[in-house]
Amino acid sequence: MECGAGLGLVLILRWFWGRINAYVEITATIAPFVGFGLSRSGWLPESLASFPNSFFFTVAFTTLCWLLVLLFTQPSPSWPTFKARIYSKGLTSIRILLSRWILAVVAAYSLLFALGSFLLHPGSEALWYGLSFLISGTLLLLTFRMSTLSRMFKG
Repeated sequence: MECGAGLGLVLILRWFWGRINAYVEITATIAPFVGFGLSRSGWLPESLASFPNSFFFTVAFTTLCWLLVLLFTQPSPSWPTFKARIYSKGLTSIRILLSRWILAVVAAYSLLFALGSFLLHPGSEALWYGLSFLISGTLLLLTFRMSTLSRMFKG
């Protein structure tokens, strides 16, 4: 798990941020192995050699590495073409897509935690997770309905 620490943010942001290029993705893929090796090599303080501190160090190291590469390289040349193609079809904005992604993640985890709490824990914990699932799921569905309505009124 530690050898992939810090990669997830780049894999998500690449769809929303045109600055992220192939060099950033390659750096974010390789840097966790280097960070993990550093934390276990004995060159760093002993407190960073054991889990969870080594995990936190690897995430910080990976994030620092890909941010430095991001600052010193050019943006992806295909981003303007991709963005123009997406917006020419009348699709929704990046903000709405990002909010849909966040709502979908909250809904999915809420449903999983609700089922796990219902099966394994006594009490009302499952009800709170279920309520969170209903709210986030409803908001997610509303974002689709509102974009459909706005397209109908625009013609």
